[in-house]
Order: sequence, then C-alpha cells, then structure tokens
Amino acid sequence: MCGIWGWWNRNGSPAPDEMTIRQAADIMRKRGPDDFGFYRSPSGFAMGFRRLSIIDLTTGHQPVSNEDGSIQVTLNGEIYNFQSVRERLIGLGHVFRTFSDTEVIVHGYEQWGEAVADRLCGMFAIAIWDENHRRLLLIRDRLGIKPLYYFIKNDIFGYASDPRALMTFPDICHSLDNDALSLYLYYGYVPAPWTIYKDIKKLRPGHLCMVSDNSEYISRYWNLSFEPVKQEKELYQQKFSELFGEVVGEHLISDVPLGAFLSGGMDSTSVVQAASEKNGKQILTFNMAFDDPEANESFYARQAADILNSDHHEMSMADDPGNYIVEALSQFPEPFGDSAAVPNYLYRE
Repeated sequence: MCGIWGWWNRNGSPAPDEMTIRQAADIMRKRGPDDFGFYRSPSGFAMGFRRLSIIDLTTGHQPVSNEDGSIQVTLNGEIYNFQSVRERLIGLGHVFRTFSDTEVIVHGYEQWGEAVADRLCGMFAIAIWDENHRRLLLIRDRLGIKPLYYFIKNDIFGYASDPRALMTFPDICHSLDNDALSLYLYYGYVPAPWTIYKDIKKLRPGHLCMVSDNSEYISRYWNLSFEPVKQEKELYQQKFSELFGEVVGEHLISDVPLGAFLSGGMDSTSVVQAASEKNGKQILTFNMAFDDPEANESFYARQAADILNSDHHEMSMADDPGNYIVEALSQFPEPFGDSAAVPNYLYRE
C-alpha cells in the first residue's frame, strides 16, 4: 500500500513547491512509511509519492522516469505480470535500469500509450505525466482494489490515493454530498464515481482518465464479460483449479515475507493451500479470536493451519471493540459500514 498525489495548475501558475507536496503526501504516511519522492514540472504540474516497500526494495524509489525524464510515473499497488511485460519490452528495444514494476509502466506507456492499461494485470492506481505532450494519464485497476480520487475546478486538476491529501488546498470545498450520503446509507459505502465530499470524485474501476491543458476525458478500458460455453462438470473444475492457482501465484511476487488471513473457511483455506504449493515455503497465517463463540473461528483456523503447516499467529479481541473503533475508522477517508474493518485494522497493525 502506497500513496500517490498530484496537482496541475493548468492556467500557467507555477507547480506547488516541495514543502506543499511533502505536506500533502505526509497525510498519506500511513499508506507509505518507507520513502518519499516528488517531481515538479515547468508546466505547472507536481506529483508526490509515499512508498511501502514490497518489490525492488533498494531501487524502487518513485517517481520513476524514462531516460530523458520526459515521462514520470508513480504507482500505488502491484503489477503481477510485470516480468512478462518487461521481457516483451526488452525484446522491443527498451532498456531498464531497475527491476521494479513501476518502470515497466514507464516503457509500456512509451510503447503503447494509454493502451498500456490493457496489458497490465494487478491491483493498481497509476499516474503518468507526459511532459512532451503536456498530459496526465490516470489508470485504476479493473476491480477498483486501489483507490484513486480526483478533483477538477476551472484550470486546476488534482488526484490522490486519499481525498484528505487534496483537502490541504483552499480550492476544495469540504461540504458533504447529500446524494453520496444516501448511497452510503443504502450500500454501507460510497460507490464510484461519487465520494462523500461534494468537490471530489473517484475514478471508476477499469477506467482511465486523460487530462490535457484544456480538457479531460474518462473512458473504460475493461469490462467483465462472459462467453457461455457448455462443458462437462469435470472440465469446469479443472479449469477453475488451474486459474485459481495461477492467480494466487501472481500475488506471491514479493521481496518481503508473505502472509495471509486464515479463518478456517473454504475461501481463506484454499488461498493458503494454493499459496503454499506455489511458493514452496511456509506461509505466515493470522486469525482473530473473539470471546463471542458465535463469532470465534479460531478453532477452525488452527485446524487448517496444522493441516497446511503454516506459521500460524492468533490474535485476541478480548477487549471492548469500542477501544479500537475510533482509531480504525480514522484510517478510512470515507464512511465505511463493514464491522470487519476493526479486526482487519488490528491485523495490519
């Protein structure tokens, strides 16, 4: 989990200075405690970055640029297929300086433009600044796993992983959006493109946004589709097993230790089993124990951990959950109605 931020004064005003960029990015320090980076353009654009190190720990500083610095990229998330895309780009003549997945986006954009989005698999929010063409490209992953907020007002365009990083600027109204509030009360969260804030929007999953000096357009680059094919039940089972193992394997590319939440149920147990088989190493697993017998799944988690030979860690929520609610909810930039947010926060802490 990292944090990206950007601000473009398209009216010719200077880009925000380093102190302003740092103040905005520091609001997202929880998302990226390991590193800070920024870029300022003579075109009035600035981008900032807070990093949580997962891949290429030593040379993964962002923003990442091409050889002449005309393209600058920040990435929140992971590109699971970056190695295969990297090999393809090397075959096309591109030269890489790092092993980070972010640099794959740089050269992918040079090669394919905005169509680079079609070639990336993963969970990501991406910002690409193109100095030569004076344009900004934002891309959000297919299912919207990573957040990406944006703001448009007159000649100003801003974006961030957390809307609170945009609110450091006086141009943004902090008023609530009543329609978004109604959606929250219905769904338990605010769906894209709305946010709880009147002036700020979310980029929809599977969409990209191209911003230029005097215009911006949003387009869908991916949509879920089904091709009905009638096959024998055994073939469906075999295909699912292959795809499931492949997808879990893609999630295991990391330069830090791997872990998983384990409840003992079918879904989490299947993930840990596939991860153990693909990784060939013992997997760290975590479970939250509750005093309430109806909510406590720790017995099943321990059973699954024993069978899977995982390095299992059990946490207890014996205290009043109210002790954690305020701190847990403060991590969410918008109202979020899922009570699992509290134990999930404790897991991550």
